[in-house]
Amino acid sequence: MHPSESKQQLRESIIERLAHMSEKDRADESRSICRRLKENIPEGSGVCVYSALKKTEPDLTMLIEKLLKRHFTSPELRGLLLQIWEKRDDYHHLNPNITTDRKDLEFLAKEKLNILNHVER
Repeated sequence: MHPSESKQQLRESIIERLAHMSEKDRADESRSICRRLKENIPEGSGVCVYSALKKTEPDLTMLIEKLLKRHFTSPELRGLLLQIWEKRDDYHHLNPNITTDRKDLEFLAKEKLNILNHVER
């Protein structure tokens, strides 16, 4: 089986399992996942976290907050990264309401690149 097929099967299994969970059970499961992940991240390691915040995926908010307390990143850096990430799904999911005006898109791209430049400094 190709890895992409295996990944898709795993996702479908997770979605099916979560569909039958209450909000409390989902929160408990997310807490458990966050605790296990945190235990396995060595102190001082650099970490990049993608938190989907969809009901079909674990909520990693607790892990992110704990990592921030361990000073994996500064609040300023976090804010900048969130600005880069902002409205990403509009383009990723081809939201029909997104602007198609070239000037608006160029402005948005320059804005994101300026933020990225600041993050990289």
